[in-house]
Amino acid sequence: MKKGFSLIEILVGLGLFAVLGTVSSVMLLSTLRGARKAAAINIAKNEGQYALNAMAQTTRFAKACSSTATSLTLTKTDDTTVIYNLASGVIVSGSANLTSEKVVATACGGTMFTCSGRSVNICFNIDTPGTPDVTESAGILFKTTVVLRNWGI
Repeated sequence: MKKGFSLIEILVGLGLFAVLGTVSSVMLLSTLRGARKAAAINIAKNEGQYALNAMAQTTRFAKACSSTATSLTLTKTDDTTVIYNLASGVIVSGSANLTSEKVVATACGGTMFTCSGRSVNICFNIDTPGTPDVTESAGILFKTTVVLRNWGI
């Protein structure tokens, strides 16, 4: 009696091995894509929240404000001014960047700042550029209204 595998048994084994290899590759790639998406969302969320908190804190204690679509000028109680700008996808305060090169900031509908009376509206989107797959992009909207506590002082 001969010992060994027939041609059909070998082909069935190779077919099963190929199917298992394909399924595990798809699962691995899906997991890696999800991890990259989560990392992109985390970066965008952290950068946007930092910029929004910094602007809101300064705005809250200002006594006067004026704005254009992408610029906000605040007058503090000691009569010094703080200017926030959206320039080339970066939120800037004076010479300091509030967002890094890892993200791109854009104004909501072309308007990032609206100052009316003692109320300031701030609205911007943060996205992670350079991701090869659109599903890995992380665009997050940040929006708030801040009331000047020292308005008119």
